[in-house]
Amino acid sequence: PNPAVPFMSQTTSNFGELDRQRLCLLQKLGIELRHFFDVGASDGCWSRAISEDFPDATFELFEPLIDHAPAYRKNMEETLAKHPRFRLHKAAMGTECKRTKMYLYPDNVVGSTALELGAAPQGSTPVEVDMLTIDHAVQALKLPVPQAIKMDTQGCELSVLQGAQQTLPQVQVLLLECWLWRGYGQATPLLLEVANWLRNFDFHLWDFGDVYRDESGVLA
Repeated sequence: PNPAVPFMSQTTSNFGELDRQRLCLLQKLGIELRHFFDVGASDGCWSRAISEDFPDATFELFEPLIDHAPAYRKNMEETLAKHPRFRLHKAAMGTECKRTKMYLYPDNVVGSTALELGAAPQGSTPVEVDMLTIDHAVQALKLPVPQAIKMDTQGCELSVLQGAQQTLPQVQVLLLECWLWRGYGQATPLLLEVANWLRNFDFHLWDFGDVYRDESGVLA
């Protein structure tokens, strides 16, 4: 497939509803979830939804494009004002701490990625952002170790996990957006590649959440 950012649509009308159901079930099964990391938080919509079922939990929101996307910024400001247990961190997450390039799609910010693509895809604009590792963020920013980490980073999920190897043994739940085909070119890790890497940390596939399909209806 063309590595340019694909169009994707959700099959559920209420974003995050299936994630809420899965997390509530885990809570009923005895898994305590008090601290969440939302990596690729966009405007905070996922954390807003999940916090309805976990009102006493803390949420660390990582979003490097908050100052590059007016719609994100406006909604995030309103979200932070209403949720005192939310904290915003204006950084991408990855395998090392550095300044890095992101490919921003001004008209479709949700498709923007920090994946190393070589050349900027058509329609994207390169912007520089700060990148941290989860391990560094936990230690340097004195963040609580998360029981649950959600990642929606447009193909960067595996690199984010590789920067969290000290933290992962203490994490109980991962919610990851994973690809079934290489939507951003050969650098895109696929679902089974991510799952096999996580076996080293005793993580195993438990359930599925929302799904996305491309314009022709193919599951992405």
